[in-house]
Parts: sequence; structure tokens; C-alpha cells
Amino acid sequence: MPLIFKKFREKIFLIFFDLLAINLSFFIVFWIKFKSGLFHQILQLPLVEFIIPALMLYAYWLIIFTLAGLYKSWYAQSRFDEIVLVFKAVIIGVVIFYFMLFFSNKGNISRSVLVIYTSSLLFFVSVGRLLLRTIQRNLLIKGIGAKNVAIVGSGAKAIKIANEIKKYPALGFRFIGFIDSKNGSFEKDVLLGNVSDIKNIVKDFKINDIIFALEKEDRDFIIQTIVKCDNAFLDFYILPEFYDIVAGHLKTNQIYGFPLIKLFPSPMSPLEEGVKRLMDIVFSLVGIIISLPISIIVAILIKLDSKGPVLFKQERVGKDGQVFKILKFRTMIHNAEKHTGPTWAKKNDSRITRIGKFLRRTRIDEIPQFINILKGEMSLVGPRPERPYFVEQFKKQIPLYTNRLKVKPGLTGYAQVKHKYDASLDDVKEKLKYDLYYIENMSIRLDIKIILRTIWIVLFPGDKVH
Repeated sequence: MPLIFKKFREKIFLIFFDLLAINLSFFIVFWIKFKSGLFHQILQLPLVEFIIPALMLYAYWLIIFTLAGLYKSWYAQSRFDEIVLVFKAVIIGVVIFYFMLFFSNKGNISRSVLVIYTSSLLFFVSVGRLLLRTIQRNLLIKGIGAKNVAIVGSGAKAIKIANEIKKYPALGFRFIGFIDSKNGSFEKDVLLGNVSDIKNIVKDFKINDIIFALEKEDRDFIIQTIVKCDNAFLDFYILPEFYDIVAGHLKTNQIYGFPLIKLFPSPMSPLEEGVKRLMDIVFSLVGIIISLPISIIVAILIKLDSKGPVLFKQERVGKDGQVFKILKFRTMIHNAEKHTGPTWAKKNDSRITRIGKFLRRTRIDEIPQFINILKGEMSLVGPRPERPYFVEQFKKQIPLYTNRLKVKPGLTGYAQVKHKYDASLDDVKEKLKYDLYYIENMSIRLDIKIILRTIWIVLFPGDKVH
């Protein structure tokens, strides 16, 4: 089963367990407050009247837990750390909830009831998480749901790390074999092939993770090998001795005394990732509503100006190499690439319509992409999504190009506010530098800065902002 579906299934189970825990806590408080007679006379309130409030409360906690990073893929990471995160999320969520009730003049909930609700929520969510992680861990020990891992190396370090993986199957790694880097001596059943053929090895053996067990002097070799893999789904790890190879791009993962350092991790915390997604949803909804009158006028002008549909749909490559259809207002004649095939737009391109020139200059043609953002296919800020045809070309010609596919593509991005439209491979290479800078330095602050720059450029296209 592809790793992306395993992660999706994990999230579904997490959400289901939390649904049970949150609603169970709610109905315990309901019984104590209205049925037990502990606080006042028993009220004959039908339970059905509390169904909608219970659902609203669940939606609230779903948002809080998402922002806290409780729905990220946890795999075999520390259960203790996850419970600590649950406690932090619940305490913060209860405080926010209490002040929301207070300022809405509905804060008539007693402190004792609030303490009971908080305690029951902490207990049931934690128990649910522990139960799920225990089941998950037992499945991993049996090899169910584990990620296929290959080790690049031919020395004692490679053999040692392979033995450690076999010793602790709860790590979630399934050791598949070695990829030889220096013509080492291995048994046939554990040697997958030579590093020169690593791309095919990854594909044939369905490898999810690659661990480098090499020496310090092999730092250039590591980068070359990553480029050869040409795979957006792979995660790469090195041993901690190599921290100075890519300092600033590493995240340590240590369980059972088994240390690994992840290459190219996301610099954003789970909370920031949640806030970023929340910003995407809010901004895209507001954008769709505010731009509706403009969109109607633009649709009419496009139909009057040339034949063809109002919206232009085109396949683009998104996060983790997933293909989706991007939406734009059509700015070119219908079937513009019918005779030429995929090609970049050029300056004074004859295929661009009269209204299309205006739409491109003002970037109004991008408005329909708010729908892509709302669907989760894109983000407000990120590398611009490219077509599959060009992605395959760029993978062969530009080292580390697939790193762009580690994050969601954006409506705007650091490269867009720093560089012009793509008109050649040189433009793509230049913009890749900005994209990689953004990926390595992602933050809410940087996103806001890029959004403000984009607004400035749209309002004053002749000015340069630095």
C-alpha cells in the first residue's frame, strides 16, 4: 500500500478515536450537570437537544488538535511525547473555550464542571491515543504498516544499523537490504544492487526511506545519490556523525537509543502548519466571495473576446508528486498548444488574447485558484506548480528539483515576487533557488511577507519591492 494511503488511514483512525473521546467527555458532563442532581435540581432535558452543541464542540476540538499537530503521522515516535502534546492542546483549548464563553456572556459554566470536563477529556483522549498507538506498534512489530528501508553503505556501520532495525521492529522500519556504495561484500539475499542503479532499486523494492551509513568524506556522494533517486516520496536519514554535512537542514529522531538525523525536514512546527492551512481556508473563502463580482465581469469579457471556455484547466504536479487540475481564467486562444505541444508562454505571445494580456498583467487570471486552495491541492504561498511534462524534464536537468514537491504549491511564492514568468530553462533554474530558500525557511512570518509583496506588485506592477 502506498505510504500516502497509510498516513491517510492513520489520520482516519485518530479522528475516530478522538470523536469517541470528545463526545464521551461531553455526555459525562451532560449527565453530571443535568441528570445527577449534584449541582441543582434534575432537569428533564432531552439528550437530542445537545446533539448539535456536541458536534460543534467536536469541530472546535478538531481544529485545536489539528493546529497542535496531533494529526501528523506519528508512527513509532514516543507515546509519552504524544500524551504531553495532548495535555498541552487540551489545556490551551479549554482556556480559549472558557474565555469565548465569558466574552459571549454565556460563561455560566461552573469551575467544578469545567474541571470535570477537562479531566475527562484528558483521560479519554489520552487513553484513546495510547490504545491506538499500542495497536499500531503491535502491527508494526508484525511488519504490518512498516516502511521499507534500504541502507546505502558497505561497511561495519551499515551492518550495525541494519541489525538495530531488525532488533526494534516497532520503529516502523522494514529492512529490505543494502545498496552497495564501494563494492563491499554482502550476502546475495541482502544486496539490492549498486548505488548507480538506485532509482530502479527504489522503484522495484518499493523503498520508502533511505539511510546513509557512510563516512564524512562521502558528503558529496550523498548529495549525488539523493539527486539520482529523483523521488519526492523518499525520506533520507544519516547517522549523527554527519551533522556538519547539511547543518541547518536536519531533525534528530532517536528511539530505543537508535539515533537518526532526517535530511530536509519541514522547518515549520505542527502548530505553524495548522495555522498555515487555516490561513489558506480563510483567505480562499474571503477571496472567492470578494472577487465574485470581478469574476462575473471577467467571465463575460472572456466569452465576448474569443471562443472557448471561461475557465482553463490544466494538469499540474502538487505535493508529493500528486497530479491535480489547476484552474485559471483562460488567457489564450482555445487549444493554444494543439499544434505545438507543451511550451512556455513568450513575451508578446500571439496566442494570448486581448483580455488575456490584461488578466495576466494584473494576475486576475489566478483568481479561480482559490478553489484549488480551498480543496487543499494548493496553498496561498509556495512554489508554483508545474506541468508533469516539464517536471520530468526538470528532474533530469536540475539537481534537487524534486525538493519543490515536498510542500504544497502556492498561488504566489518567493520566486514569483523575486523573478518574472518562466520563459526558459534558465528562468526555472533561477527560480528554483528562491523556491529552495522558501522551503528551507518556511514560516508564517515569511508567508505574510510574501503575501504583502504580492499585493504590492499587483497594485504597482512597475515597482520592485525588496
